[in-house]
Amino acid sequence: MTVSGTAPLLEGTSHPALLSLDSIEKWYGGTPALSGVSFDCRPGEIHALIGENGSGKSTLLKVASGEIRPDAGSISVEGRSVRFHQPSDAIRAGVALIAQEVPLVASLTVAENISLGALPARRLVVDWKSCRKRARASLALLGEKELDVTRDVNMLTADTRQLVAIARALARGQRILLLDEPTSSLSLGQANRLFAVLRELRHQGIAIAYVTQRLAELEQIADRVTVIRDGRAVATMNSRDASPGDIAELMVGRPLGQSSGATGGARKDSTDPLLHVEDLRMPPALRRASLTVFPGEVVGIAGLEGSGASELLAALAGVGTEPRGKVLLRGVPLPLNSVRAAMARGVGFLPRDRRLEALVPMLSVAENMHLSELSSLWPPFVGLRRRRREATTLARRFSIRMPGIEAPAAALSGGNQQKLVMARVLARDPSLLLLSEPTRGVDIGAKIDIFRAVRDYAHGEKAAVVYSSEFKDLIEWCDRIVVLYRGHTVGAYVAGSLDEEDLIHLAGGAAAVAVGGDVDRGGS
Repeated sequence: MTVSGTAPLLEGTSHPALLSLDSIEKWYGGTPALSGVSFDCRPGEIHALIGENGSGKSTLLKVASGEIRPDAGSISVEGRSVRFHQPSDAIRAGVALIAQEVPLVASLTVAENISLGALPARRLVVDWKSCRKRARASLALLGEKELDVTRDVNMLTADTRQLVAIARALARGQRILLLDEPTSSLSLGQANRLFAVLRELRHQGIAIAYVTQRLAELEQIADRVTVIRDGRAVATMNSRDASPGDIAELMVGRPLGQSSGATGGARKDSTDPLLHVEDLRMPPALRRASLTVFPGEVVGIAGLEGSGASELLAALAGVGTEPRGKVLLRGVPLPLNSVRAAMARGVGFLPRDRRLEALVPMLSVAENMHLSELSSLWPPFVGLRRRRREATTLARRFSIRMPGIEAPAAALSGGNQQKLVMARVLARDPSLLLLSEPTRGVDIGAKIDIFRAVRDYAHGEKAAVVYSSEFKDLIEWCDRIVVLYRGHTVGAYVAGSLDEEDLIHLAGGAAAVAVGGDVDRGGS
């Protein structure tokens, strides 16, 4: 394994870097966000940046894109020293940042977004024909020839929006792409489509800096990997020279040990179920979903995009659209279509999209911790001291990195926002915990912390149901896994009887294939 602060050239590579950042420093007050970080990216290379939430990797990309000015250090593009005072300076230099929240205008068409800021014109009139032609040409470079460029962006899937953002960069002639966790909102199939596009761009000589939290992605697409920890570049290596375990330990700065916490099945035949779901329907996503959860269990929900897995949890939490079916919690019918009723019965829910469904970004960390209480407090200042004290305790318990308890939630990294929501849900002490993509956009250390918290919580008379698109995590941390396919429950399996390939196969519709474990078509 080659480890250094500044990476050596790849074997057989003689190209100078298209983008170089040397000894970059950035401070916020007395806190260093970046401490002397050096990083470069060469033509025809995908150089991955990986690190825990709050480690500084996204800050580094923002420096490279002109969004943040460094306090020290230098930036070079194609060997020439540059200074970016604003993002437009970086764009003119050939650098494009594509953030997690894809920067497109939803109400405009694909063609309009690709030419945004540089619409072709003749005699002060927009040349819409040239606009559409340019869009098709840029998308063709990515292998996309079927997309209707007159379609509004708000009608596109998440992966197609990513392609449009990349096509816009190519239309501007930019040769350096900075991608900040581009797969955080993508399904497995969508992510694989994006990887194919990035490989094609690599063949075209584009330099790609790629921020990710997912170790599995490094082996699939990265040529080199730089690990960032606490604002410092602790290692740069060829991706083939380090195992995921090596990289994970470099990220957190300590041996991780055995991560799995699964008990191998907590079900007891003499125990009454905590939750029983029979023929739950919520068209078009859910058509016939059934499962049973026993006290002390962590039950995983596995399904590909469109399986209805996330909708199943939303329906149980009372936020679905007119669900129908039999749902018993401790043997008593659970009212559907009511979040308050579900909470009152002891249901805790962590939704799939924390930013849109679980946080108010401009409210403080303390206010977000107690969000469900704020509407019932009058005057609004009642209990402020108590809320701050309790929020501080929860933040410490979940190792939430933040500027302070009064800082806006928007100031936290994605993983720390997820921990904030998780802390709020667990603080209510629910008997049934429903978690939809709890580790989405979360680094390996935070992921282990979250799943350990779930396992610790699911004991005695409590249980948890977890939906995750990362099948390996379900196998590692759950007792049983219920598989959904096109809105139907197609089987339930002891987690230890499956491997990741089995689960992908089953979630793809092959539930009739025997995989050597306990199979229960009813989901119990």
